Amino acid sequence: MHITWTPEKPGTYIFKAEADPDNEIEEEDETNNSVELKTEVRGHKYDWAVKEVNFLPLLPEEGDTLEFTARVANKGTMRLTTHLDLYVDGNKIKSLTVNTRPGAEEIFGDGYPAGDSLQWKAKEGGHKIKLVIDDPSADGDMSDNSIIKTLKVAPPPKKEDKPTREEVWHQKKEDERKKVLREAREKMEEAKSAVMEITGFAGVGSDLQIGKSRRMGAYFRNVSDKTLKNVEIELLVRNTQTRKHLAKYGVGGTRRTWPSVASGGKFQVLFPYKAVCPGRFRLTAKATVNLKSARKTAARSAYFNVPETGGKIPADYYRARGADLAIYAEDLIIVPENPDLGDEVAARITVRNDGALDIRQIEVQITANEDELHRELIPLIKAGRKETFSFTEKAEEKGSFHVKVRIDPDNRIAEVNEGNNETAMDIRVAGIQEQLEQRLKESLKSSVEQKVAPTIKALKDARKNAARVIKNIGQKKKELKQKKKELKELLGL
Repeated sequence: MHITWTPEKPGTYIFKAEADPDNEIEEEDETNNSVELKTEVRGHKYDWAVKEVNFLPLLPEEGDTLEFTARVANKGTMRLTTHLDLYVDGNKIKSLTVNTRPGAEEIFGDGYPAGDSLQWKAKEGGHKIKLVIDDPSADGDMSDNSIIKTLKVAPPPKKEDKPTREEVWHQKKEDERKKVLREAREKMEEAKSAVMEITGFAGVGSDLQIGKSRRMGAYFRNVSDKTLKNVEIELLVRNTQTRKHLAKYGVGGTRRTWPSVASGGKFQVLFPYKAVCPGRFRLTAKATVNLKSARKTAARSAYFNVPETGGKIPADYYRARGADLAIYAEDLIIVPENPDLGDEVAARITVRNDGALDIRQIEVQITANEDELHRELIPLIKAGRKETFSFTEKAEEKGSFHVKVRIDPDNRIAEVNEGNNETAMDIRVAGIQEQLEQRLKESLKSSVEQKVAPTIKALKDARKNAARVIKNIGQKKKELKQKKKELKELLGL
């Protein structure tokens, strides 16, 4: 027979097995009918528990400093350093280190030792307080690792003292502000009582391609309680670019006077618009009514986009936005610079965008003696960036060649500076005869340098030595002349 038993708490347990416990069978020897087994059940190796949480003051008001105390017990059999955390409404406020010996309890938050405090500045309203052992990973029983309490913080007591001069001044300003707001609300209510309403827009729900036309406009409704006459309608499309020299592109619109519209009546006004440049555009609709007492206008705006892809963009639009493509001498690299007939010649070309505008579909042309060798299309170069490409050609003709690189050869993109759009370099392709002559010259030059150079060096060294000797002889002559002069002075001659 097999029996399984799980202890609920640590302690000493005695197991007893007994045959015929009710003594229903009379036996010759009743002393061997039972056996006992004593066992000791230990607690968890690590087991923390938060036993009790208290706080003062019991009825806090906003601004009070609440002080919390917690009684923590180590129910395990070993010591383990962990932390006791204070949470208020899910936000951690304070954390204290806990290292209580096994079987002992300890009070935290009472200020002993120094720094052992759990405090929170009370705020008005209901709050959930939670104290928890924050590292239960090794804890054998986590059911008692935290305690949650709720508390209510009362608002601060009202001041009944006489207001100060500063408080009186602030109250006066607040009253004036409320008066202005009240008057503004009254004017708004008055304005709403007899104006047109713009209920929606037409033709702005999707992108418009460059070069394409579309009818666009707005829907209007009379929200007043009477018939309105001679309603002035204005529809205006503007580029949202903030710079004045760009805002002129893509402007369009119409103005009309609607003769009469009854109370609750609706109508629409449309006009044809053609996209001529990319960007984000704003369609503004206005309806103005001239009443006896006032001139009232209702206005509303909608936006649509014209992408840069699809359609031809006006060349001067790029210039107005600060476009500037550039290539410099160091951006053209040809290897080898002086190839032989039949060699593969590689060219590496870098195109720069020195302007303030991203530019798409950039053509680059490479010519040799004005004959086109290669044409490259670069999809996009962002402002301030550069793009590099390479290609190879076989040197099939001998002679001198003027290799030139032109950016935007058809001048499709107008730029701030058109003078930095090309660069060039000269190369020479040698034939077989020229190759032999060049190699012979290089061989003779090397031979002469090896044989004549030592002799020339020796002659230069001899000349330097001769110049040094002549200089010494001149110095000796000066010294002898000086001694003769001194001797004459001594003899009185």
